[in-house]
Amino acid sequence: MQLIAGVRSDDEMAGFDVSFVHPQNREVVIPAAVAKTGAREVIDGLEENFWAWWAAYAPAAGLLRPKYHGPRWERVRVLATIDDQARADELGRLPIKVLLNLPEARAALRRWPWNARRRTFCTFHVAKHQSAAKTALIMRHRGSAYTLHNSYRGLGVTQEQGVMYFQIMPAPVAAPVRPAKAMTGIVRMMKEARAQRTVALPPAA
Repeated sequence: MQLIAGVRSDDEMAGFDVSFVHPQNREVVIPAAVAKTGAREVIDGLEENFWAWWAAYAPAAGLLRPKYHGPRWERVRVLATIDDQARADELGRLPIKVLLNLPEARAALRRWPWNARRRTFCTFHVAKHQSAAKTALIMRHRGSAYTLHNSYRGLGVTQEQGVMYFQIMPAPVAAPVRPAKAMTGIVRMMKEARAQRTVALPPAA
């Protein structure tokens, strides 16, 4: 919703419901109670890849944000900063609480730029279309084009890169890396007890 539709962050995403998205007429309608402006707002003209991602991953109903969104999103942000794939996979298997307590994870979160997803959308959309006005309409930005450039658009993205960005389509992940569930309480105690019994067993005759 933010990376390829430019929806505002916590002030709108926290209450964003699946019912706001209307694939049949290619619109996103944000009601006044949720919109930052306090007025009903309509987003249209979204790229084809938005509708492909929506068709592939949108839940059937309810709020768009998943349960435990906060720590799960922090995990994604930490792993996204790691260039070494093997290291990223290693950290990705850690329980989320363990991962987020690592010094390198805390440092990565401190470096993460504010409003990065909406700014990313703006940067690549302006680069693709070479039109701040078109991007401002989707972002519901009511300031000047100058303000849009200064507040949102990043630097160094070519038109070709903008085109490629909006060609990114969903694809199945062959071997997803999921965090291991931390065992606590009686489950952990039982596993430790089994391990001790295995070590204590005498060798077979």
